[in-house]
Amino acid sequence: MKYDKMVDKLFDESNTENIKIADEQGVEYEFEQVALIPLADGCYAILKNVTPMEGVEDDEAFVFYINEDDDELEYVDDEDIVNEVFAEYDKLFEE
Repeated sequence: MKYDKMVDKLFDESNTENIKIADEQGVEYEFEQVALIPLADGCYAILKNVTPMEGVEDDEAFVFYINEDDDELEYVDDEDIVNEVFAEYDKLFEE
């Protein structure tokens, strides 16, 4: 399915396609969507790299803030937010 916005692709529960994100140099990386986590300040995506990345283990995942207004994913490097997102993710398996 073709999406007008990347955000639409993320929020489509039936989507099975990977997400492609380019870095500052234009190098494109492919990610598998693990989860969407809503928090008080917005929604976050947990993505796992499919494309090998230097210095990144196969079992690592990244947290991105979903900027719906600009149709962008913003990498989150704030450790407190990352920990909060993963804590909410872990709660999904406690219920």
